[in-house]
Amino acid sequence: MSYSATVCGGLPVINVLQRDLRVTELVKFEGILNATSNFVLEQIEKGGSFEDAVKEAQRLGAAEADPSLDIEGYDTANKLFIIMKSFTDFSGSIQDIKIEGIQNIDGMLSSAAMSRNNRVKLVARAVRSKGEWNLEVKPIEVAADSFLGSCSGWEMGVKLQSDNYEEIAMKNKEVEPIGTSAAVLRDIINLNYA
Repeated sequence: MSYSATVCGGLPVINVLQRDLRVTELVKFEGILNATSNFVLEQIEKGGSFEDAVKEAQRLGAAEADPSLDIEGYDTANKLFIIMKSFTDFSGSIQDIKIEGIQNIDGMLSSAAMSRNNRVKLVARAVRSKGEWNLEVKPIEVAADSFLGSCSGWEMGVKLQSDNYEEIAMKNKEVEPIGTSAAVLRDIINLNYA
């Protein structure tokens, strides 16, 4: 598990799956795996423009100079792929993930979702059906009072549904690099004591 920091920084997704859920099989996975896109969507929800939200994320040092991997869903898809390869029998490639980013989300779409007591979130989802995994990353409406709906701003969160443990949910707020730095340190320690 010397690469756990690659998925959601301080949120111990890989560790929980590989260590704590060893005697179970994943049935469904849903998550907000990219804090930058979550921040941008929340700024749009508050009435800001997409462009201004991206610029603010860049100013804060969270978004890259070229934020396309975050915005177009590829960072989220990469993380989903790592999760699936780390814990499941998913035998596909990253090209098997259907990817849609948030670049077309605007204030009207966000307001319409809020009028239905929903929020737009970029969600990574893996569902097993008839022995096959279906993976996707796309912006969807989730209930504002749901677990994923409660992930605000710089928060990332995951919901795991397995055959033995029913549903497990966890989230983490990564405003500063401390959580990711601690996860990298954890990975280094794991390498030295493996």
